[in-house]
Amino acid sequence: MTAPEDLPEGLYLKLIEHVAALLSALGRSADDASLASAQADAQNKLKEIEQALTKAILELKENAEHKTFTVAFYGETNAGKSTLIETLRILLKESTKQAQRQRFLALQQKSGLSEAALQAMEGEIASLTSRLAQAKAEVLAADARHDQRQVEQQLQEEALRTRIEEQKHNANLFQRILNLLRKLPEEIALVQLQAGASVLPVQREAELNTLRQQQEQLQGQLGEQSQRYATTLDSLQQLAAVEDGRIIGDGRADFTRETQAYTFESAGQQFQLLDVPGIEGDESKVCEQINKAVKRAHAVFYVTSKAAPPQTGDAGRPGTLEKIKAQLDAQTEVWTLYNKRITNPIALDKPSLVSADEQTSLDNLDQVMAGQLKGHYRRSMTLCALPAFYAAAECLVPRSIAATSRKKFLDAMPADELLTKSGIKQFYRHLTHDLVTDVKAKIRLSNMNKVQLAVTHVCEEIAVIQRKQFAPLAKKLKEEAESACDQLQIAFKSLNSRLANEGEKAIGQFEENVRNRVYERIGSNISNDEFKSTLEQVFESEQAALQEKLPAVLDKQVERFQNQVSDIVQRFEAHAKDLLDGYSKIGKTRLASDFNLNVNIDNGINVVGLLASLAGGVALFWNPVGWVLMSIGVATLLIGVLKSVWGFFDDDYKKGQQRKATDKNLDQACEAIREGFQKTLKQALPPLEEKIEHIDSVLHLPARQATHIHRKLAAAHRGLNDLASNFNA
Repeated sequence: MTAPEDLPEGLYLKLIEHVAALLSALGRSADDASLASAQADAQNKLKEIEQALTKAILELKENAEHKTFTVAFYGETNAGKSTLIETLRILLKESTKQAQRQRFLALQQKSGLSEAALQAMEGEIASLTSRLAQAKAEVLAADARHDQRQVEQQLQEEALRTRIEEQKHNANLFQRILNLLRKLPEEIALVQLQAGASVLPVQREAELNTLRQQQEQLQGQLGEQSQRYATTLDSLQQLAAVEDGRIIGDGRADFTRETQAYTFESAGQQFQLLDVPGIEGDESKVCEQINKAVKRAHAVFYVTSKAAPPQTGDAGRPGTLEKIKAQLDAQTEVWTLYNKRITNPIALDKPSLVSADEQTSLDNLDQVMAGQLKGHYRRSMTLCALPAFYAAAECLVPRSIAATSRKKFLDAMPADELLTKSGIKQFYRHLTHDLVTDVKAKIRLSNMNKVQLAVTHVCEEIAVIQRKQFAPLAKKLKEEAESACDQLQIAFKSLNSRLANEGEKAIGQFEENVRNRVYERIGSNISNDEFKSTLEQVFESEQAALQEKLPAVLDKQVERFQNQVSDIVQRFEAHAKDLLDGYSKIGKTRLASDFNLNVNIDNGINVVGLLASLAGGVALFWNPVGWVLMSIGVATLLIGVLKSVWGFFDDDYKKGQQRKATDKNLDQACEAIREGFQKTLKQALPPLEEKIEHIDSVLHLPARQATHIHRKLAAAHRGLNDLASNFNA
């Protein structure tokens, strides 16, 4: 029994010791030498089980968190996990976030990167631009005014000249003499006018210079202010590095590739939140990070942007639901967070965040998740992370998209109201008051559950291997062996029958040949002495023929039997190999890479050796010399009866007596041959039957081996299952 107090540190090594001791005991050698191969295979499989379980336990030990209650935000790519965590970092005043915000404010104040500063600079630029435009207009106006004065001067001079010429032209003599002595008033006016025109360029240049200087001064001020403004805008990028929302993705897949941990404290209880990479991204980049995070976590929030159950996968590709089942099965506390996407504050004015249809879908989601995670699943909650972030975020780069969006939401409602309507306040209370409580007990319970599940999963894998590989394999092999053995018995009985038939046929042919030959000689009216000689010769001749012919006939039947046995055994071997190949390819498990229970049973059949021994076992029995020899004395005694007086008087009587003697001697000889043949069969077949029984035993060996491994795995399953059940004690 393993108490919760044993969990920190000591449990893992103690558990590995228990597993090693258990499987080592199961791996002891079997008493039956014929099961040596199966025993070795079973030991290899038990070793694989030990290695797989040891690896799983050590991974848990390496990733387990024993001191700080850890909550993982886990879920789909771009579902808003980082947005939610960033909002919580601000609201919970997480230390690294506080330090980052202080750097933002300091840099903003030092560099004048606030919105007010930007607006002031923009106002100054606008003022300078206006004044510069006015100055340029004044220069143009002055220039035009002086041009106008010059034109007017020229017109006045022309008018005076015209009047002077007219007066001189129209003057009488007296006036002409008088004009010689004095200047006309127009001439005096012209001189005065020309004298005034000489200062016009000086006045023009002086006024324009003054105006141009003012224009240049304004131009310089505007350039300086514009440069300062451009520099300020460029400096905004410095703020971007420390602004709120830096961890939030930009829509690209796998924006978060490594798990980030943030530590908090609430009501004296320390906890940390894990920002886990999305489970729908490139698994080659994030799978290891995800697995480590969920092994580390004591509670998990599955974050989704869809009010619907997770999707299942298709053939060969696991879906979101399968990933959740595989990765969160060991968690003691799993919640769903439906992060509703809202980009317009008007959507928050509704009485509820979710519609009736969405709530129905969420209820369905809860049912599906509960079906996958059983009693460890809690329920779903709804919030809107992005509006909540806008409400909490203050350190944003001015004029950025986030700052613009924040202004849009805050223009619609105050920040505190926005936090309430987005659902973040309710979640905040759930996290800090409901979830993060009695953390020491929760940490122990979560870590114990993961260890128990690791052992239970291996038990399940062993059970699958038993059910899908070794149990049906042993049954099938046994059925195949029994079928092959039945065929062998049928073949053996058939051989026995065929040998008896072939022997009887040979004896019958022997009898017919002897009778025909002797009768033919009797028909030629031979004497009794000649009859005796003929009978002996024919018997010896046909005996030799039988002795030469019968072994070949019987050997042919043995060869036929041997071929039948060979076919039966080879068919069994082929079927057994097909079964072995077939059952070695099924039952693939999640631990396939580390827990590879291949089927490798040596069937132990040596067909060539066994079948060769069959022929050798009967080759010496087909020698008819011992059981075909007859006693010629019998014929002699029988023939002696023929020596009677009647033989001298009646040839037909003599021939009849000779035929009768032939038949009687032939009957006795055939009976002797039959008795000898039956005796030989009785001597030859039992050793052959013993060899068949040996083949029967060998054919059953693969099934016995599979059964042996099955029993070893069953014992391992029971032992590990008992070990896992101790965690509930």
